[in-house]
Amino acid sequence: MNRGALIGLAMLVALPAAAESMTVNLANGEWPPYLGEKLPNFGSASRIVSEAFKAQDVKVEYKFYPWKRAFEVAKNGELDGTLVWTKNAEREADFLISEPIYNSKVVLLYLKDKPLKWNKLSDLSTNKFGGTIGYNYGKEWEELEKAKKLSVDRIPSDEQNIAKVVGGRIDGFPVELDVGVYMTQLHHGKEGLDKVTYSSKTLHEEPMYLLISKKSAKAAEIIKRFNAGLAKLKSSGKVEQFLSEGRVAK
Repeated sequence: MNRGALIGLAMLVALPAAAESMTVNLANGEWPPYLGEKLPNFGSASRIVSEAFKAQDVKVEYKFYPWKRAFEVAKNGELDGTLVWTKNAEREADFLISEPIYNSKVVLLYLKDKPLKWNKLSDLSTNKFGGTIGYNYGKEWEELEKAKKLSVDRIPSDEQNIAKVVGGRIDGFPVELDVGVYMTQLHHGKEGLDKVTYSSKTLHEEPMYLLISKKSAKAAEIIKRFNAGLAKLKSSGKVEQFLSEGRVAK
């Protein structure tokens, strides 16, 4: 073997091996426009996750469940993980948690002709609000509601609460901003969207994450690849692009 061939062989040996392709199975749920089995790309958050993995040669397969079930099948290791969730100590015990995907922002939805004005939430003690069972609207809201210093009627869905606002049956409803805009447009059209507005004050804001079960045999590799792909998407501006494109109800 000549000297050039030997050098070429040495260079090939020195190159890092390409990462093997991989399939990741994730539990998903219904939270338009971010997540949804019938949405384009399964929703904007699903699109971000899929494209981040794709950049690292990982294929994603989603299975859709009610929220509680989605969390449990991921926690138990029946699937590799679930999206999208906030971070807390309990979840950190059972999951590897990704870098933040995007920030979720909760605001108050109300009618333009019945404006809500306040400096602090306790100023709204005489108003009647809706809330969705199981949702957390931030420490201050939760404490005031528990102390009966905010009047909140909790019902099963955001959709029902938005209908109550549009119909003038409640004074306001705390809702994730993009979810509120999307669902108002989807169920009440432009007319409904024109009737409502959103508070400039944010009630609650926190990052949303991909959770990968520590019971998955490939958990560390999944998180590593996802974070690398997500960084590429963020630097290219595609995360914001995907979120923006998902806000329009189709």
